[in-house]
Amino acid sequence: MSTNFYLPQKADKEISYSLSTAGTFTWTAPNANNNGLPYTITAELYGAGGGGGGGALYWNGGGGAGSGGYLKATMSVTPGTSYTFRVGTGGTGGNNPNGGYDEWSTGGTAGQSSYITGSPSGVTSTLTAGGGNGGGGISDSAYAGIGGTGGTNSVVGTGAILVNVVGGNGGNGGHYANGANGSYSTQSGNPVGINGGSGGSIVGSVPNERGGGGGGGGSYHAVGGNGGSASNSNNTGSGGGGAGYLAGSNGGLNAYPSTRTPGGTGGIGRISFTFLVTNGGSAGSAPA
Repeated sequence: MSTNFYLPQKADKEISYSLSTAGTFTWTAPNANNNGLPYTITAELYGAGGGGGGGALYWNGGGGAGSGGYLKATMSVTPGTSYTFRVGTGGTGGNNPNGGYDEWSTGGTAGQSSYITGSPSGVTSTLTAGGGNGGGGISDSAYAGIGGTGGTNSVVGTGAILVNVVGGNGGNGGHYANGANGSYSTQSGNPVGINGGSGGSIVGSVPNERGGGGGGGGSYHAVGGNGGSASNSNNTGSGGGGAGYLAGSNGGLNAYPSTRTPGGTGGIGRISFTFLVTNGGSAGSAPA
């Protein structure tokens, strides 16, 4: 009588890696299934928020910045192939360059997108969560800064979208008025996530009100920065920074004769991803 012996099958194991520091990283896909064949990762990406626009002397508040988009998607990866990961840096705030004297100001810069990309066998696949656009500065004393739009997302190649959230828009700065609040992010046109920042308040009475900065857009994970508020007859507020994975910072005050506080900084992005290790395959190591 013969006896058959069977080795126990190794249990599947889910592996998770995350990147919460802005910058560019590389990752070599391990042989996760111990067979050399492609397999699927599931990734979550947050684009970075934009920087708020600077306020200008007298009347006009800077625009709030847009928040970064959020994307959850799958992507096929091939063992031994190197992939590039970028976690977006938040945009910087605009400023009044002449210490409060000038009636114009610069806009904030856009937040960087966060992405994963690679080209196994010469075919490129990319997942991208867009960065928010910067809040507008003041180029004409008759107009306040315009709020920046939120980041949009894309998938190229082998990826498939699971959740697609467009970043929230920044609020317009106030022209003789309060700054507008930043908006929520949206999924299929419906508000989702965390609220945008509050618009800054005005000061003064007709016809000498000084405008507040617009609030930064809220992301799927964090709140936008508040717009700066005016505090006397010669002051205006800068726009709030848009949220990324982290919150945008608040806009500040531009005051005659010499105080200049830039718009808020955008929140940085984030990337996390998971995959299954089966049949004694390798988990590899985190992107570095």
